[in-house]
Amino acid sequence: MRYLLDTCTLLWLEFEQAKVPHPIAQELKRAESELFVSVVSGWEISIKQNLRRFPQYPGDLPALIFESCSLNRIQILPVTWHHATTAGALPLHHRDPFDRVLVAQAKVNDLVLVSPDVAFKPYGVETFWA
Repeated sequence: MRYLLDTCTLLWLEFEQAKVPHPIAQELKRAESELFVSVVSGWEISIKQNLRRFPQYPGDLPALIFESCSLNRIQILPVTWHHATTAGALPLHHRDPFDRVLVAQAKVNDLVLVSPDVAFKPYGVETFWA
């Protein structure tokens, strides 16, 4: 299975594993599972750290997450023109631009979105967890 990690899922896997239900963590650890994280998550993490929304996480959070992705076989998914235009054409069920790009990337790349956020449901994208 091919999974796209929501930003919160990525952070919790790295720093707060107890927030990720055991069956989900186990599935993501399977050798057959392909894991992806969007460059949009890096952007979101950088902005939120700059706004001091992540005081519980250490140091240069974007750099730590990037290094962790390299060590944990998580592939970085760039945003393409197709992703951007798909995100822009989505109905406004959810106004968070980061999440809308994740929905578009999951749809375009046939990925299962791993998130506890039920706000993804109205888009008809396959999710794992919520």
